[in-house]
Amino acid sequence: MARDSDGFVVLGSIFRRGFYPDAFTFSNLINGLCMAGKIKKAIEFFRKMVSVGCRPDVVTVGTLITGLCRTGNVTVALQLFEEMNNGNGEFGVICKPNTVCYTTIIDGLCKYGLVGKAKKLFSEMKTKGINPDVITYTTLIYGLCNTSNWEEAKTLFIGMLEEGVKPNVVTFNVVIDKFCINGKMDEANGLFQLMINRGVCPDTITYNRFLSGFCLAGQIDDARRLFDSMASVGCKPDVFSYNILMEGLCLTNKIDDAKELLASMLSMGCTPDVVSYNTLIKWYCKNRKIDEALNLYEEMTSEGVRPNVVTYNTLLSGFFMNGNVRHAKKLFE
Repeated sequence: MARDSDGFVVLGSIFRRGFYPDAFTFSNLINGLCMAGKIKKAIEFFRKMVSVGCRPDVVTVGTLITGLCRTGNVTVALQLFEEMNNGNGEFGVICKPNTVCYTTIIDGLCKYGLVGKAKKLFSEMKTKGINPDVITYTTLIYGLCNTSNWEEAKTLFIGMLEEGVKPNVVTFNVVIDKFCINGKMDEANGLFQLMINRGVCPDTITYNRFLSGFCLAGQIDDARRLFDSMASVGCKPDVFSYNILMEGLCLTNKIDDAKELLASMLSMGCTPDVVSYNTLIKWYCKNRKIDEALNLYEEMTSEGVRPNVVTYNTLLSGFFMNGNVRHAKKLFE
């Protein structure tokens, strides 16, 4: 629960006692407002801070920039960021931005498709002697991959290595994910090998990316082999791993194998979720096996998994496909 109001009670007490809060105090209150989603109040409070003669430092400004980007106010965040360099603007602040400030803005720009501007800021920070870190590189690489700028992403990745910035598992996962989604499995495998060679251990997310890629490419046997090998390398499949493989098996009409996979989840200590059941229910209904779909529906409710609107819509569709209007009405009620 947000306690930003309590923070302002304390601030009032500070003023009444004749003390003056510093930038650290204001930063914490601004962060509290941002975390509570009260971004307009955070901006107002930031301006009040300046008006009472307390000069914001890079942490204060960075806090507000983070809050603005998190709430989609990237334009305002960029305005504040640019003002840090020259002090001319409505915020009345000037201080040198650091790596965190640049990275936050670059991340916000990339998430809203403004990759061109993000690239300019990346070049600017290097020109000013502010070194990008692994998070900065990963953020921009993600933005480039999202806009299918594969060659630029590759060049940036190589540049990262040349600069001595070590990519972490998140960096590799970002690029591998985009390669897999776009069917570039050879490139993804190449990155996987590089990842191993550089001593970066793949995690469950890495393997899930590959499972999804193999299933999308129709390479279900490769997906199954990869799934079966996960435990041997210390990556226990999670519910997402099972759901991805079940969907892939269903896509290749191996519904019985998918049902066996669902049954094995509990024995392996992995609890199926609503997506697990919905995946199979959908394919049973699609193949007009409404009795099997209903059995799964009853199983999920007995296991304490609550059906959602997708479950009901799928079953309704299955009933109508089989001409069971009466059952459809009963389920709808």
